[in-house]
Amino acid sequence: MPHTLIVINPGSTSTKVALFEDETPLAEVCERHSRMELDACGGVGGQLALRAGVVARFLDEKGVDPASLSAVVGRGGLVEPIDSGTYRVNATMLRDLGATASEHAASLGGIIAARIGEEAGVPAYVVDPIVVDEMDHLLVAHPDDDAERPVGG
Repeated sequence: MPHTLIVINPGSTSTKVALFEDETPLAEVCERHSRMELDACGGVGGQLALRAGVVARFLDEKGVDPASLSAVVGRGGLVEPIDSGTYRVNATMLRDLGATASEHAASLGGIIAARIGEEAGVPAYVVDPIVVDEMDHLLVAHPDDDAERPVGG
């Protein structure tokens, strides 16, 4: 049985939404937001209704009943630093995302996903939140000598 997913990516000036069946994209939209429209929200945290409305219209226009989804996925925002991967949205994550929603639009992705997931009775996830930092300290030969030094060092 295929898995149907809705994926939500709130960016600084747009909200992107895509519908997938397994790995196959079925539909997508990228709604751009004007500076006036965003400023009228009083900051990023105030944009929740605006961006959730984009997702609701998308689902309605595509005739998708949220209860038919297998899961809802949002872009991960500012949470405690974690490894890359997929994380189920929980109360602790929602607290972190809510506290940082005024700083970065991506924090709204997990919040919107959780709301839709709760209403539809399906799980909500975030994937690779923007706080992921898995940079390895690589050693490279320095051009002035034979010593190995960390990249950027």
